Amino acid sequence: MEIAEQHTGKITIVEIKGRIDSNTARVCAEKLTNLINAGHSRLVVDLKDSIYISSAGFRVLLVAGQLVKEKNGAVVLCSLSADLRKLFETGAFTDLFAIYSTRDEAVARLSARHVVDLWTDPTDRLWIDSPDRRNDAASDR
Repeated sequence: MEIAEQHTGKITIVEIKGRIDSNTARVCAEKLTNLINAGHSRLVVDLKDSIYISSAGFRVLLVAGQLVKEKNGAVVLCSLSADLRKLFETGAFTDLFAIYSTRDEAVARLSARHVVDLWTDPTDRLWIDSPDRRNDAASDR
């Protein structure tokens, strides 16, 4: 697993390549925790080049999400492959994170909105890459 970090304004982008599993979760957790403790409370986790996430990896994301929430921040995810998307849907993690189809969209949404809105707007917990999903979310309100 490789982790790259990039800063865009108040947003920190963390790109994770490879597998997030029991062998790599500790390193990933340390990286995210260190960023959060250093004051980076708006994180975009780009999973474009991630090929697998285990329960240990999901735990890392959940803990990071809780840590930034305590600091009035947010962790949002982007660029999940179809295989990762299925894992997130199976584990019902789509209800816990704002997930965007592209990095640019994730950065734009996280930059433009008050972070609390990400916790209250149900459309931000969907795969915002299809008009059908947006219409379904709007009709659920």
